[in-house]
Amino acid sequence: MKINKIPTPPPAAILLIIFAIIGVSANAQSQTLTLQNALDLATKNYPTIQQASLQTQQQQALTGTATILDPFNINTGIGQINSNVVDYNVGVAQGFKLPNAYKAGKNLLQQNVTLAKSYEAVTKNELVRNVSNAYYNWLYSWQQYNLLLQTDSIFADYEKYANKKYQVGESNKLEKINATLQRKDLQLQLAKSKTEVAFYLTDLQKWLRSTEQYQPPMQYTALPEINLSDSSLVNKHPVLQFLQQQITAKELAVKAEKAKGQPSFSLGVNAQSLDKQTQFYYGSVGINIPIFKNGVKARTQAAKFETEIARKELDKNQQEISTLFLQQNQLQQQNLQQVKYYQTDGLPMAESIINAAQRSYKAGDIGYIEYIQNIKDAIKIKTDYLAAINNYNQTIIQLNYLLNR
Repeated sequence: MKINKIPTPPPAAILLIIFAIIGVSANAQSQTLTLQNALDLATKNYPTIQQASLQTQQQQALTGTATILDPFNINTGIGQINSNVVDYNVGVAQGFKLPNAYKAGKNLLQQNVTLAKSYEAVTKNELVRNVSNAYYNWLYSWQQYNLLLQTDSIFADYEKYANKKYQVGESNKLEKINATLQRKDLQLQLAKSKTEVAFYLTDLQKWLRSTEQYQPPMQYTALPEINLSDSSLVNKHPVLQFLQQQITAKELAVKAEKAKGQPSFSLGVNAQSLDKQTQFYYGSVGINIPIFKNGVKARTQAAKFETEIARKELDKNQQEISTLFLQQNQLQQQNLQQVKYYQTDGLPMAESIINAAQRSYKAGDIGYIEYIQNIKDAIKIKTDYLAAINNYNQTIIQLNYLLNR
């Protein structure tokens, strides 16, 4: 049977194919995601930020209700007013409140705008903390997965060497079986770790409102240390600022309720006919005096209680946030010491243990049981180092949240 020879593409076509493959490969690569990228996406896309902004716009729109006047009144009458002749009366009137009543309402509405803006700051600060937590949990899971890959490489080499020893009769079957079991155990751990990476990426994607399969940065480092110990620095925390603005709003609400018990006035103009003769015109002034003020007094008293409740809420949160700041600052120092220990002593020792164990095992100076134990001890040091960095970073994230950074 004759086989037709496949024609060779010209050099230009080959170059085009190579460039096309490179382009597809580059597009297929996932985007590397930094923390700042994540924060920018979350701030732009997450609904709570948009919701808080809309609430501010809503309160700004409501400030236009501060000068709503009473409904314009039109009244008329017809009948035998002065004699048997049927006459008519037509009048218009407009009601007004005292100027300080309008001012009290306007001040309250403007304060509600300030309060809404304070809530925006609270929402953004919380979003920054949540995104940062999710981001660094994702990085931590990636580092754990990469460490397991490195460990799997070590045990793959161990399995290969143990099989070779068994084949040449230098070891028994137990050592060969142990090497296989160690490798299979690593494969199970890798599968579990890969699932955790996907889990934390999904959690991060929730905040970003994205389905992009991001890649983490290559470096996994500790966040900058915060050299602060004064708990009064947290007084500018958005939650405390929001609660302070809320107290101001409650105080203005008391004044607005009191203003509802003040008199109101009306001005009017009337046209009157008498015996169907020429019209007569006159003006009218009225005053509405609230006699029964029990309802107004009750609402004012309730508003005063709300003010006191808001003050207590502020006191409670100030104490809680100050205490949390001091606790997190102490944790920062403790976690930082652990990170520095692993960086200066732990990690170098782990590498030394791995190298020495591999040399000694292949030289026959130690058995496979001692070899495995040394490798596992070294890997535990590296695992603990990753956990120490994660604990430290989470503490820094919490401190930045308390300091509104």
